[in-house]
Amino acid sequence: MRLLSLKLRSYARVLLRGVILSCVLVLPDQASGELPDYSGYRVMDTAFTRIFFPENNALLRFNRNLKLGRVDQLINWGALKSTDPSHAVAAKVDALFRRVEDILDMRPEGMRTTLMIASDRQEFRRIYRKMYRSETELIAFFSPARNVIVIDATEVTANVLAHEMAHAVIHAYYGNASTPGKVHEILAQYVDLHLHD
Repeated sequence: MRLLSLKLRSYARVLLRGVILSCVLVLPDQASGELPDYSGYRVMDTAFTRIFFPENNALLRFNRNLKLGRVDQLINWGALKSTDPSHAVAAKVDALFRRVEDILDMRPEGMRTTLMIASDRQEFRRIYRKMYRSETELIAFFSPARNVIVIDATEVTANVLAHEMAHAVIHAYYGNASTPGKVHEILAQYVDLHLHD
């Protein structure tokens, strides 16, 4: 009976996360607008990403909001204790990427993507509008055409970022082959479900 109850709770969690994550998705290669404007952004490189952020406050917000839970066991603790938030962000982002690759059992050779951190909701919407020429209520997205994850620093969570990273990993793993959107979503939700296992 207890096993049945645990399974039901697990299915309910999957369903709830599916509903929540329906507002976070991979966009088809229909980005007809302009490339993101990186001028005025600071840049830093990690093992898996090139991160663009508008100012240190956005990076501080991103770092404060990105709580990894059990995934933090994969992090170099010296980086987290640094007074420079870029060290902590780099360590967290790379640890999260490694966890996503482990969950998916996909390790694309030379995996690199761009992560663009918007300082707030307004900036995030401006970036989206420029790329897709439409409005959005999303808080994060991955553009396969541009190999870029864009996320609102005020809304970032480990699960949301891992979900978008999953899209980037899946896209890199299968190369230019068109992976159906539903397959992307199912695998990205699988990552979200098992992130803290």
